[in-house]
Amino acid sequence: LEVCIGLIRNHFKKFAYEIIVSFNGKQEGYVIPPSLKGHIDKLILIEKNLGHIEGSRQLLKKGFEAVASESTYVIFLEADTWLLKESLIIDTIDDMEQSNSVWAASKWNPYAHMLGIDFAVAKRDFIEKNPEILNIEHMVEEYICCYLKDNNYNWLYIKSLMPVHMTKVIQPFFRINSWRLKEFPVAGVVTHH
Repeated sequence: LEVCIGLIRNHFKKFAYEIIVSFNGKQEGYVIPPSLKGHIDKLILIEKNLGHIEGSRQLLKKGFEAVASESTYVIFLEADTWLLKESLIIDTIDDMEQSNSVWAASKWNPYAHMLGIDFAVAKRDFIEKNPEILNIEHMVEEYICCYLKDNNYNWLYIKSLMPVHMTKVIQPFFRINSWRLKEFPVAGVVTHH
């Protein structure tokens, strides 16, 4: 989290970024480092982590509620994802404008309708008009993709963030901890899935 926020604050200059941290990890022993407090615009502390699905819903909904109404886009970025290049945001927004898409993310699973949430970009007004997209009822990556698909909204895949997962054929050749760490050099992203 510190590295990611530091990169955004010190190197991302194209847009005026408002950094909102939605946090529910206190009961698991995680803390927001005091050094970050001056670099976070809004900190939403959720006392109890209600688990994977409900916890995801809490984080996304509470975080979105704090987004300024004059914002055009919302960038969802998980704490274990480091965004190293601002060009990924710029290019994704350009592609969204050209394709009239309301959401952009990686294809999470090559065999199912799923969108990654490690890094995703959405139009703020779309979420405001469709708040139920954040009412996660099952796996977040599947829920969001199905909502967009079922309601005929345009989304696009961020191809420079794919493939997200190694195929099962390749996995045996890597230690379990190393195949979870994924680098996307073209996009300038490092994540731990």
